[in-house]
Amino acid sequence: MIEIARLDESRDLADIEQLEQASMPQPWSRKLLQDELRSARAFNFGFWLDGRLVAQLFAQRVLTELSILNISVTPDNRRQGHARKLLSEVLRQAQDVGVEIVFLEVRESNRAAIALYEGAGFRQTGVRNGYYSDTGENALLFACRISEQK
Repeated sequence: MIEIARLDESRDLADIEQLEQASMPQPWSRKLLQDELRSARAFNFGFWLDGRLVAQLFAQRVLTELSILNISVTPDNRRQGHARKLLSEVLRQAQDVGVEIVFLEVRESNRAAIALYEGAGFRQTGVRNGYYSDTGENALLFACRISEQK
């Protein structure tokens, strides 16, 4: 059974933290995760498969803009379309609350994520040179007008 729903600190924090640790080269700390979950601008969703959190998306909404901060999928659930479904649902819900444009940054080497974003209608708008502190890798900047979302 598949479920996409908002993340809840009291219910989901342990699972969120575990997914983050397993999925990201620079995982967010427990405090940062808590701060994001508590933020008034939070627009955070999870993807559950058979009751297990397998993907999560952290974003912040300010008026008609949404900034996607982090999308992660457990290593054993990658390349199965879960991130695509999660992103699509989040963009749909963002449109429902008046979001007009969505922004994100992605590692230049993350070809799978870039393909996901381009497939959803995002277009590269710039580069942040040496953005990632762990490797000095560039971040590619992407944006998508909700009206152009696929």
